[in-house]
Amino acid sequence: MATLNIENVRTALAEAEKRAAAAWANADGIRAGMIKEGVDLQEEENFNKISEAFKVYDQAKEEAAQLGSKLGELAAIEQMYRAPGAGGGLPQGATPGGDRARQRLGHRFTSSEQYQRLHRDGVFSGGEAMGVQIIGRGFDRPIEVMSRDEIGALLEAGRFGATTITGGGATSAGPFIQNDLMPGFIAYLRETPRVAQVVGQGTTDSDVVEYVTQSAVTNAAAETAEDTQASEATYAYATNTTNVKEITHFVPITLRAMANAGQLRGVIENELVIDVLDRLDSEVAAGNGSGQNFTGITATSGIGTFALGAYTRLDAIHRAITTVRTAAGVRLESDYIGMHPNDWQKVRLEKDSNGNYLMGPAGMAGDKQVWGVPVIASSVFTEGTIVAGNFNRGATLWLREGLSVNAGLDGNDFTKRRISLLAAMRAAFVAHRPTAFCTVTSF
Repeated sequence: MATLNIENVRTALAEAEKRAAAAWANADGIRAGMIKEGVDLQEEENFNKISEAFKVYDQAKEEAAQLGSKLGELAAIEQMYRAPGAGGGLPQGATPGGDRARQRLGHRFTSSEQYQRLHRDGVFSGGEAMGVQIIGRGFDRPIEVMSRDEIGALLEAGRFGATTITGGGATSAGPFIQNDLMPGFIAYLRETPRVAQVVGQGTTDSDVVEYVTQSAVTNAAAETAEDTQASEATYAYATNTTNVKEITHFVPITLRAMANAGQLRGVIENELVIDVLDRLDSEVAAGNGSGQNFTGITATSGIGTFALGAYTRLDAIHRAITTVRTAAGVRLESDYIGMHPNDWQKVRLEKDSNGNYLMGPAGMAGDKQVWGVPVIASSVFTEGTIVAGNFNRGATLWLREGLSVNAGLDGNDFTKRRISLLAAMRAAFVAHRPTAFCTVTSF
């Protein structure tokens, strides 16, 4: 049995990549030949021929991805032994870019001029009634805890904040009063947002985003004899718009908790901020387009779709990938497959007739992927419906404003001596290339 080391894995990776490149050239050549002949790529016989050719490529690509993951693990282990105890870098939760970038989000709120002014003016030491009355007027402006550019960088890099903390009640400071034994809280864990990270990103300074799509193409390119009129091609374009939507929510907090900067930072970082990003993620994936909701990817008109039917789950996923590859006006490679965790479990636990797992043994290391395409297993996707597609080029999230936090009174806050903290961000989203996605239903 060969020794598992970096050189062996690197050699195997190079060979797998070579096989993948050859398989891609063959499959893409078949597809290009059909396009040149003008045949319908979605016709069953042509579709299956392309699909089978790309399966060879996908298998080689998946093998290369697993070897690449193994190579990274071995390199990390080697580095650890080369530099034991090496430290340095930024504090936990910090990002490059100066003092503000090093601050936690809650600290940005508690270190803001508006919050510090409350302490200087003795609001928290002058009695709850006075504090509620003064803070209830609201700040002169919302406190921006994440700028638009920072949210964009955060989504692009996939660095989301910590999971949330909760207490026993929404309106009481009781959860923040700890006994000696155990400081902190038992966390109610939320999912890490994923889908908003992988779609295309942009910014806008308007409340309406206008974009132009190419709606139809007539390719008239053909060999032409000398002194003969060329064929005329036609390209149709359409102007589309999508509106900026606002994602908001608030939490009531007692003045006593408001005065405790440490606990206030926890509420802002781990509840207000994360919950807004959670909602953004679910809307990008599956917003129903009703009222102020985004029209998410799976609810977009014109995406490819078919039912599982008699296909195996693995074959159905590959068929969805091929549908995107052969869709007119797109012909893109899927960069992600999105599915509910329960659906991923169905895929991962499938066995052959001998009881062996089709996706490899349970102890096999590596990221979630099928046919070499990474899988996003998240509850933002509807159970029973999976989606494959090119998320980066098929959809775009435009950020209008960063994430800000404001304070004020709501309802009977005054009589209960509490303040409401409101978090808000504004953005627009659209899956502007619907055929860059394909869903499989009844999964």
